[in-house]
Amino acid sequence: MLNNLLKRLRKPLALEPIPALKMAGEDISQSTLDELLNAKTRLSAIYNASFDAISMLGDDGFIEGNRAAMALFGCANLDEFCRHHPIDLSPATQACGTDSKTLSQHYIDLTLKNGSCRFEWLYHRADNGIVFVTEVMLSSLEVNGATIIQCVHHDLTGRRKTEANLATKKKKNKALKKTLYEQALFNSKFKETSVLQDAIFNSHSFSSIATDAQGVIQIFNVGAEAMLGYSAAEVINIFTPAYLSDQNELNARADILSQEFGVTISSGFEALVYKAALGIEDIYELTYLCKNGTRLLAQVSVTALRDENAAIIGYLLIGIDHTEQTTIKIAARQQLKTLSLALEQSQSGVMIADLNNNIEYINQAFINSLGYIREDIIGQNPRRVISGKTIEKTYVDMWAALNEGRAWQGELINLNKQGEEIVEQTWISPIRQEDGTISHYLSVKDNITERKQKDAELIAAKERSENLAKTKTQFLANMSHEIRTPMNAIIGFSELALLEDMPPKVNDYLQNINVASNHLLIILNDILDLSKLEAGQMGLNLGPFSLYDLQTTLYNLFSNTAQSKGLVLNIDIASDVPDYLIGDSIRLRQVLINLLGNGIKFTSQGTVALNISLQHFDDQQAKLLFAVTDSGIGITLEQQAKLFLPFSQVDDGYTRNYEGTGLGLVISQDLVQLMGSIIKVESYLGISSCFSFELQLPIAPLSTLAGIETPSSTVQSALRTETAALNGIKILVAEDDGLNQIIIRQVLKHLGASFIMMANNGSEVLSALEQDDFDVVLMDLHMPIMNGYDAAIEIRKLRRYAQLPIIALSAGITDEDKQRCMAAGMNDVMAKPINVEVLLSILAQWLKQ
Repeated sequence: MLNNLLKRLRKPLALEPIPALKMAGEDISQSTLDELLNAKTRLSAIYNASFDAISMLGDDGFIEGNRAAMALFGCANLDEFCRHHPIDLSPATQACGTDSKTLSQHYIDLTLKNGSCRFEWLYHRADNGIVFVTEVMLSSLEVNGATIIQCVHHDLTGRRKTEANLATKKKKNKALKKTLYEQALFNSKFKETSVLQDAIFNSHSFSSIATDAQGVIQIFNVGAEAMLGYSAAEVINIFTPAYLSDQNELNARADILSQEFGVTISSGFEALVYKAALGIEDIYELTYLCKNGTRLLAQVSVTALRDENAAIIGYLLIGIDHTEQTTIKIAARQQLKTLSLALEQSQSGVMIADLNNNIEYINQAFINSLGYIREDIIGQNPRRVISGKTIEKTYVDMWAALNEGRAWQGELINLNKQGEEIVEQTWISPIRQEDGTISHYLSVKDNITERKQKDAELIAAKERSENLAKTKTQFLANMSHEIRTPMNAIIGFSELALLEDMPPKVNDYLQNINVASNHLLIILNDILDLSKLEAGQMGLNLGPFSLYDLQTTLYNLFSNTAQSKGLVLNIDIASDVPDYLIGDSIRLRQVLINLLGNGIKFTSQGTVALNISLQHFDDQQAKLLFAVTDSGIGITLEQQAKLFLPFSQVDDGYTRNYEGTGLGLVISQDLVQLMGSIIKVESYLGISSCFSFELQLPIAPLSTLAGIETPSSTVQSALRTETAALNGIKILVAEDDGLNQIIIRQVLKHLGASFIMMANNGSEVLSALEQDDFDVVLMDLHMPIMNGYDAAIEIRKLRRYAQLPIIALSAGITDEDKQRCMAAGMNDVMAKPINVEVLLSILAQWLKQ
């Protein structure tokens, strides 16, 4: 009899594909579902949330799988899953009788040939060996040049059971109807045991609730008990399914049905079964209220049970727990909503185009950037906004990447609606579907027009700044040359005059002229050094040197000055300090001269001392502390803040009482920082001051000590004693200034040179070399007709003078000048005014070679 009543149950209760779902009182079309699924695909969230098992197959078996795949095959985790090959989890033969391994290879070959393949397959679980049947879809994918197989397994076990149950149900339909007829109404005898009753009413897989015609529950199976938490005794003959359902959903459903059929729905149960009573099959989403207060989302089929006269004698509601699937759909919808909001609120312009490059989507930022409305752009080709200013290679590279399935990024110059050019930083990437095929292109654009303009302005400003710095450097170089040239004459003539016998008063005058000229030269050097430091052109010239030689040099420089002021000068090196170190001895001496000079300048009585002590030592290097202490006027904290500011002295009082540029400490601090340290100041007003710094210096190996020279005597002493140093040497001097010619000639004569020839420019140098042989050329750089650089280049073209020493001698030598001299073929460089010690050293080096 039950079989007869279920005769009109035509579909297997939502276990087949559903053409349309009803969810939370609203219609959701198949296209909406497709949109959700596509959105999830783009977001890649569906991979692990998928109800179907998805895996990747390589040569040795599974290489990837989602959670559903691990659950389907009975694997605890991904590592366990990837240890298996599909053949390992398959019976020896398939349902068709063919060997599994042979049939598997056939389907793989078919997939590689056609790109995809769909078939049914028997597997057994890894954990318990239970055999189950799946529908398998294979897709061929290319990943980083390698081919892998994507497998989607849809478990057909439940469907097969349902189909079997439905087949049984049809066979028993007449018996079921006969039973219901004999009892007139649904009563307890409806529950008598049969195969069909066991299949439907005793299943744990889904809930079965049967009511009488008035909706009172008569049967509440074990699946319903497990799903809703009630026992059958608690609901039979007491509740209706409407009592167990969300009333808001039922009210919404009643309103929809009332509008659709033009009737008034009087109760929640009527809303639940109205279509079934009309013979319309209805499968929809329903929220059940469980006994423990939780809400359970179910997919429910409602069928009216009729007697042989088609009169309704009850209703059958079969439900499946749909919480997880519904949660996935809700999450997908929320993700889609979030994605939509993110795209619309993004500050970057977003565009999606199909493979024919027709625009399907643009966001608000895209509209804002170009000034078009959506209707102007949707369905159009992006070429509409192309300016023609983007170089062709950019498009070639872009399409080469996209055609290979790769992402591309670069800058495009486009036009907005007003015809204005805009520069867009653009990222374009392919959008792939589940099977790996590319269906669309996603383009993300940032309008960087303003940034590019600012960058251009910054570059222009930087170029102006560099040009200004270059102009400043060139100006200082020119000024250096112009000032050094007459100073060379003043210093040179005063030193030559001091060699002659003269009245004491005249000698004092000349001595003062010489001192003042050298002081002026120090000021000029300070200004030039500061300019180099500011321009980042100052470097260190590292080499081995002796601290004790430096001690001797410093003492000779300051002993007379200190003695004349009645001061005690102490220069002390601790006994454990290594003698020979590697560093820039010239710059270190310059710093210590500045600090000692200031100490003596600002001290009227007492002591000025330099102490060099060892802080740390190993086989490779030594850390030294240099401290210059004086018993002078001291410095306040406010004054200390000005010490290292260019052209600044501690206050106006100092400016009146103590001469100087205010550059010495600034340059000293910069030089010490170049060496990796910093000058520290500790001072007490009216008592004393201490300037100190630490240096980490490598210890000079013994093999490098041979080239270290000991300190020489003063210039005048050198002129007096080295009267035969250049005896027999033939010297050609290129110098265009008459006074400097006289000085150079006299200095060279005092050094014993007997053959000296003067040339006023580079052209005369070349003529002189054609007429006679010379041992060395002293070459001025800045001369009329032909300068020193060009003259040196021409000399090196002559084979006979390939090894002739050429020494640059100029009033303004910068690092660039030195590099240019070397590039022109000169051997060495010397700055004016002439330092006799340096000149002798350079000549000795190159004449010896």
